[in-house]
Amino acid sequence: MPNGRVVMLVDNGVRGDSRVQKAARSAASAGWEVTLLGCSPTAVEERWRLGDAEVRLLPLDGGGGGAGPGGPGGLKGRLLARGGLPLRTARLARRPVELAQVRYYGATLGDRSWRRLEPGLWTYEKAFGQVIDELAPDLIHAHDTRMLGVGARAKERARAAGRPVRLVWDAHEFLAGARPRRDNARWLPAHLAYEHEYATAADAVVTVSDGLAELLQREHHLPATPGVLLNAPEFGEPADDVPDLRELCGVGPETKLLVYSGSASPQRGIADAVEAIDQLPGVHLALVVEDPSKAPRHERVHAVPYVPYDQVTRFLAGADAGLIPIHHWPNHEIALITKFFEYAHSRLPIIVSDVRTMARTVRETGVGEVFRARDSADLARAAREVLADPARYRAVYDGPDSPLPGWTWAAQAEKLDALYHRLLGPPDVTVVLAVHDVMPYLTECLESLAAQSIGPAGMEIVAVDDGSTDGSGAELDRFARRWAGRMTVVHQPNSGGPAQPFNRGLEASTGRYVFFAGADDRLGPEALERMVTAADEWGSDVLLGKVVGVNSRHIFQDIFVRDEADLDLFDSPLPRSLANTKLFRRSLLDSVGIRYREDMRIGSDFPFTLAACFHARRVSVLTGYDFYYAVRRFSGTNVTYQSRQPLRVQTAEKIVGYVAELLPAGKKRDALMVRRFDHELARLLEDDLLGLDRATQQMVHDSIGSIAADHLTDEIAAQLAPETRVRLTVARDGDLDDLLAVIRQDAKHGLPKTVERGGRRYAAYPGFGRLPDEDFDVTSMPDWDAKLDVTAAVWHRDQLVLTATGNGAADLSAGAEEIEARVSRAGQRVEIRFDLPALIAASDTTGQRRILSAQVGAYDPMKAPGRFNATGAAGGAALRATKLDRPRPRVLLAGRPSVVALVTEGSGRLLISVIPLNARQIAARVTKR
Repeated sequence: MPNGRVVMLVDNGVRGDSRVQKAARSAASAGWEVTLLGCSPTAVEERWRLGDAEVRLLPLDGGGGGAGPGGPGGLKGRLLARGGLPLRTARLARRPVELAQVRYYGATLGDRSWRRLEPGLWTYEKAFGQVIDELAPDLIHAHDTRMLGVGARAKERARAAGRPVRLVWDAHEFLAGARPRRDNARWLPAHLAYEHEYATAADAVVTVSDGLAELLQREHHLPATPGVLLNAPEFGEPADDVPDLRELCGVGPETKLLVYSGSASPQRGIADAVEAIDQLPGVHLALVVEDPSKAPRHERVHAVPYVPYDQVTRFLAGADAGLIPIHHWPNHEIALITKFFEYAHSRLPIIVSDVRTMARTVRETGVGEVFRARDSADLARAAREVLADPARYRAVYDGPDSPLPGWTWAAQAEKLDALYHRLLGPPDVTVVLAVHDVMPYLTECLESLAAQSIGPAGMEIVAVDDGSTDGSGAELDRFARRWAGRMTVVHQPNSGGPAQPFNRGLEASTGRYVFFAGADDRLGPEALERMVTAADEWGSDVLLGKVVGVNSRHIFQDIFVRDEADLDLFDSPLPRSLANTKLFRRSLLDSVGIRYREDMRIGSDFPFTLAACFHARRVSVLTGYDFYYAVRRFSGTNVTYQSRQPLRVQTAEKIVGYVAELLPAGKKRDALMVRRFDHELARLLEDDLLGLDRATQQMVHDSIGSIAADHLTDEIAAQLAPETRVRLTVARDGDLDDLLAVIRQDAKHGLPKTVERGGRRYAAYPGFGRLPDEDFDVTSMPDWDAKLDVTAAVWHRDQLVLTATGNGAADLSAGAEEIEARVSRAGQRVEIRFDLPALIAASDTTGQRRILSAQVGAYDPMKAPGRFNATGAAGGAALRATKLDRPRPRVLLAGRPSVVALVTEGSGRLLISVIPLNARQIAARVTKR
């Protein structure tokens, strides 16, 4: 059985195109069913075999094959041949009109302007289109620009018929660097427009050099840098009866002989080479050209015809050095041309002009010398250096660092075969989106996926529109048309949450890995490629790339301190970072049966991700790149932001219940449970509980008290902040009014007194002395002495100065998450100074809020609540301000213009907010008001 059916397309007669022949022959020998379609020079179709590949030459416009419309063998070519000089003169006279047409159609039709400027390009569609459809290929390999559009349209027709086809564009040259045609001003602009229209339809792009790959990516905004298939020679069985180059030239073995092989066109520099011969006494030059009769005449210059491709290297080896006197032109700068490799495999030193890519390669490898283009004297100088010691240059080919193994078509054929397998196999990764009313953020998300460096061949998108009403569904459909065959959109009635859409998207995915993305978030351009590469290298079943928050979206950063190939679920910050924005190996999800819990309207990603991490052979983290941007919507309209207390309580119960089901009581369960207590459960008991109705308050109290009674072990309690621990134990041991009284003390009255009894220290909250003493015991909690009540706040020059009172700890430090402040004290009075320029410089360009906190001892950002630590965890105490008259926001115009404000959130914690002064954020906040 063949690997798959490949149709190759080329706009010439095949016989003179060695790259196309090599590609077809090697692909067929690798097990692909290859049909190569080219252009017949007559009105009759021709067929023959090229190894195991079938070649079919199709007639163009009733018998004009060759170069096609506008070329020497096409209709216009025949007219030119008949008209001769008068017609060419007439065409030149029409040039001003043609230039006006180029400007007009370019402005009105853009990339579609070729339809009016060069309608003859449709000739290829007429000749090839139906044949391609009848062959029903799995993959189309389109060589060069004209075949790109033919292949793209065939791919689209196949997709409409329900048959996926992959398209490879093989760009042999940089069209934008081609010479404009003097007799047809419309030709180059038309072909450029044609190429621009269809370039992004290719699933993969390959080309002939690294330099051209970079130019193509820039020119067409390709998501991935094109692959490189060098124009290296193909070696089979040694050819018999190879002509002797020296014999054909009439020179003996003692004669110094240079050789040039290739086109005789003026820009190839043959005239410079012949002129240099006059400066090289006794040296002869062999010109291997298509038509020797048209070669320059000179007593020491010998013109000989081409030989078959399998004889080339042995034929050329008869010379002492190979010559490439090519002139500067954009396309000449960016490739290693075929003759370069032919000379190298003939073990010839190479004398090349200073065109960029070939000159750099010669200098780096030491296989020859470089001269100034169009300078025959410098060419002669370089030739003398090589001919003086040719063995020195030849030795490079046989040394340990020989470039020859990589300069063979066999090496390129392996890359081409791997590309075909990758395109026709499953994609590396499927990105699954659950979408509900996320405009305009959805557009940015989709654009970030389109820009992924892994390329369209390496990824697919499955988006489930969950009953959107804001145009999100239409935006998905628009993008799916742009990404035809690589994006699937499913529309369904609203399910109430992301779990069911994620499950449906997962079932439709085909990638080796699956990545779940928020439809309002976006990815860094290299995110998927980097993650897939690392997961393949490390054997990761789950891989987390660094996540950063946008618009003050809070993301814990403690997991992103360093790269880890093998992360321990129970001895790392991972339990605090169990969102689903990770790369999952699909086989793991299927083998264990991991799916989203559809009974959870929010939070369903926690049990999904925890199950994957628990069953994974290896969980890894990458930190050296911003992989994922988690966006906080200005409107706060997603289902998690809008969820109310009852739903959050139900979610917390299900999460804790799942952990309890997964693991028996013990250290491993505690390692997961502590992150539930210091985050999800702690947030349910924050100051804003006071503002809820009595029934909701009672429900929260009863649920959290029950969870604490069942799962709050001494080991977990020791890792909680004093405030969180007291509230949890009071919820467990007291009634609702006891809990509300404790919260009210912090929110309304400030820091309670500290009472010492029998060598123990207690926080004298309401209920102390009536409820169990252990509920208020802070003896072993150094964070208790770091609790401060802020009583005054002022702006002083470029500083925020806070005055606070506390428990009298002598050794205090403070900061705003990773930014340390200066602390001084006089008795019970503590002064804290924050440097505003430092805060602004360290803030995200979209703005950032930081929790202000204090610690006993030296300041450690990893212990401060916020970026690296949960607000309910031990380590630092958030600053509070029960009776603070907050100053008006401060505007700083120096550096990055920003507004800095001191704010208090619903939890009662004090924060400092940095808001950059850019138009988007200002407009969003004005709209919100």
